[in-house]
Amino acid sequence: AVALFRDVSHRARAKRAFLAFLYGMTPERIARVVVGDGGQGEGVVRDAIERFFATFPGIAAFRASQHSSLQKSGY
Repeated sequence: AVALFRDVSHRARAKRAFLAFLYGMTPERIARVVVGDGGQGEGVVRDAIERFFATFPGIAAFRASQHSSLQKSGY
């Protein structure tokens, strides 16, 4: 929550963002999930998400490797 939103009180939002990312959502869609459709601040959240995942590119690599593994195994 601190790394993503710079505030520990946003832990629930950070968890939703990370899970949405693992499910393959784009930063735009993740922002909508976190803020809610039509919610204010969607652009700010999207920018924070893009910045976070750019800072930690290993997370995207992990997601890609898991996706590949799932496709190979059929699960």
